[in-house]
Amino acid sequence: MILIGESIHIISKVVSDAVSNRDAGPIQELARAQAAAGADYLDLNLGPARKEPQEVASRLVNTVQEVTDLPISLDTMNPLAMEAGLKLCQQRPLLNSASARAESRQHMMPLAVKYNTRVIISVITDRGCPPDVDSRAESILETVAYANGLGIPNEDIWVDPIILPVSADQRQVREALEFIKILPDLLPGVKSVVGLSNVSNGTPVNLRGILNRTYMVMLERSGLYSAIADVLDTELIELNKGGRAGIRELIYKVMERAPIDLAGLPEKDRDYVKTARVLMGEILYSHAWLES
Repeated sequence: MILIGESIHIISKVVSDAVSNRDAGPIQELARAQAAAGADYLDLNLGPARKEPQEVASRLVNTVQEVTDLPISLDTMNPLAMEAGLKLCQQRPLLNSASARAESRQHMMPLAVKYNTRVIISVITDRGCPPDVDSRAESILETVAYANGLGIPNEDIWVDPIILPVSADQRQVREALEFIKILPDLLPGVKSVVGLSNVSNGTPVNLRGILNRTYMVMLERSGLYSAIADVLDTELIELNKGGRAGIRELIYKVMERAPIDLAGLPEKDRDYVKTARVLMGEILYSHAWLES
């Protein structure tokens, strides 16, 4: 699975302070670390980029490209920041992300055409996130058709079903898995991508890693092409490369609803089984699911 490093995010105090102080060091350290860990792309997330959007985007792209030649996924809702960053990308970038929203159709998708980028298109509409597989499918079929009309081929489109936190809505975790499974038949040639860490938003810090890792394995088995993820999590990288085969098989068994004797498993294996069961909706989510 293609991994897009998530760590250069304006919501991070380290990153926001570095941007405010015009200090390239912390950002370049994150870029180097993610490249060394095995990232295929680096996501530069500027959020709304309300203050000096063009200058900040340009500086951030140049800062990262000074220390790595990995392609960039440029993530901002501000079209001025997006264009300023895209102009400077030395490798073919990802425009992250467009959507069915009217503003995105008007301002973001044309930038993907103008700068010949790959583009992440989410299922989000002006009404919000579609609640189930069918409405996600309806949204993305219409939006991809619009993108095709602009000249963006399916092969350059990465579709994001939008992952919602398991702590908020367990059903949506399953809905995203089902959507990933049917996407190749819905839209031949498109790729799939998720913001993996969204699944663990709102959970205790010590539990986020196992949720992210378990869900990555589940998504990959469902056909996921790529994920924006914490590539500094060494266990996540190992699982992504096919390591820890026993854990992967246990997660697959949970997905297949096969019987598993927890009593005969090491503690780490039991934790992965319990986590997979939470993500499948077999166990009601609580912060104490590993303690049961």
